Amino acid sequence: RKGKVDLDIFVITSSNSLWLVFILERILTNIFTWLFKGRYLLCFNYAMDGTFLEIHNRNMYTATELFNLKTVFNKNNTVEQMMSVNAWAGKYYPTLGSIS
Repeated sequence: RKGKVDLDIFVITSSNSLWLVFILERILTNIFTWLFKGRYLLCFNYAMDGTFLEIHNRNMYTATELFNLKTVFNKNNTVEQMMSVNAWAGKYYPTLGSIS
C-alpha cells in the first residue's frame, strides 16, 4: 500500500521457545492493529529456532533479508553463526562480499 511503512522483524529464539514468538506476534499485531486503526506496523518476516539456523528457501528475497539485517540483540554470536551457515546468500550479491 502506498504511503504505508512497516518494520520487518527477523527473530532467532533460544531452543524450544519459537512458539512464544508466535504468541507474542499475534498479540502485538492485534494490539497495534487496534491502536492504529488497521495499519500494520510490525511484520514478522522470519522467526527461527537458534538450534537450526540454516535457511532452506534460497533465493534473492531471502538473501536480501540477510544482507539488510540490523542486529538489535545478539546473544552468543547467534547472528554470526546464522550468517556463516547461510553463506550461500553471497552469490546473489557478489560485490558486497561475505555476509558473515
